[in-house]
Amino acid sequence: MRLLRIFEGANNEYHWFLRQRFRDRIRQTYSQPTSHADDRNWFCQLSLVLALGQALEKVPKQESEEINDPWDINQSSAPLDLFGQAVSLFTISETLTLEDLEGLNLMAYYCHFTNRPKAAVIYISQSIALARLLQLDDPDTYRPESSGRQDGKGQQITKEHMLRLWWTTVCLDKTLASELEMTTVYLGPSLELPLPSSEGLSAKDEAEFFDLDLLLAEIQS
Repeated sequence: MRLLRIFEGANNEYHWFLRQRFRDRIRQTYSQPTSHADDRNWFCQLSLVLALGQALEKVPKQESEEINDPWDINQSSAPLDLFGQAVSLFTISETLTLEDLEGLNLMAYYCHFTNRPKAAVIYISQSIALARLLQLDDPDTYRPESSGRQDGKGQQITKEHMLRLWWTTVCLDKTLASELEMTTVYLGPSLELPLPSSEGLSAKDEAEFFDLDLLLAEIQS
């Protein structure tokens, strides 16, 4: 999982996905290769993280590292090849999911990182639209009365995940718009939404999330 660690270490200021769940899915993908065979968006997301990990990598890996790292797939693929693979895998159906948003945010960030700001804005525009269709910009989404049937702890993690995804999307929108001296895609105020918080989360729960203080700094910048 070296490339995943590189990605996480360099991009800890945003919330991209639930970290432990992502790692568990990687392990399951390799231990049971057919377990996610039909999940195109999972392989899209995995390809994007690997592409960013490769693009961020500073020191060429040693031959021994290639042999000893069973999680480092697509070792010979260039980052751009992995990104193209991710784009070809990505699909959106009428049943929208948080994973769709995670994938679009990663695409936007990859284009930003590889100096393709116009493409990045196109992807973040889709992210904003999808997030709003998921009602992530609606304060009612995060109120206890909309908890549904999930248990309290699971629902708390899910809502915090949704909230941090929304703020990450807004922050990326702001960063990309500034780069091109454009107005942001999302023009509505987010003032009524709560800020991300670790209140009520155990240490195990917090391990699912990226750095809270860095995300708050991005929101308030």
